[in-house]
Amino acid sequence: MRCSHFDQYDLEFAISKQLEFGIEIQLAEKLGVSPGLLSQYFNSNDERESPIYKAAAMFSEWIDLDPENGCAALEVFGIYVKRALRGDTSLCVNKEREKAYRERSEFQIAEASNKTYMERVKELEESIEADRRLLEAFRAEAKKEIAKASFARLDGLKAVTTNGRAR
Repeated sequence: MRCSHFDQYDLEFAISKQLEFGIEIQLAEKLGVSPGLLSQYFNSNDERESPIYKAAAMFSEWIDLDPENGCAALEVFGIYVKRALRGDTSLCVNKEREKAYRERSEFQIAEASNKTYMERVKELEESIEADRRLLEAFRAEAKKEIAKASFARLDGLKAVTTNGRAR
C-alpha cells in the first residue's frame, strides 16, 4: 500500500517518538500481542507497513478521492478512538498547549543564550509546528462545540412526532 500524501517512515517515526518503553509493554499486553510485534509496528526502519500507516494511508487516499465522505469516515473513526479519553477531550488541547509553551521557551532560551542562527532556526521551526498543532487541537474542540449544539437542536426536534403532536 502506497500513500501519495506522506511517507511511511515519517509517520511511523513521528508516532514512535510518542511511545515510551514501559507504556509499549503495557500496550502490548492490553492488545494481546507481543512487545516485539508492537515494537515492529513502531519501527520506522522496518519496511513492513504498520496497521497505523495502513489506516492513515487509507483515510488519506479516501479523502483525496471523496473529500466529503472520507472526512466523515475519519471523524467517525476519531470518535471511536477518542473514547479512550473518557469524555475529556480537553486532554488533547492541554497536551498540545504544554508542548507549544515548552517549544516557545526553548526558542527563547536559544535566543537569550546567543545560540547559532542554525540552532535558533531549528527551535523556532519546532515552536511554530507546536503552535500549529495547538491551533488544530483548538479547531477540533470548536467543531465539537458546534456539533454538540447541532445535536441539542435535533434532540429538541425529536420531542415532536411527524404529525406535529408532542410526545
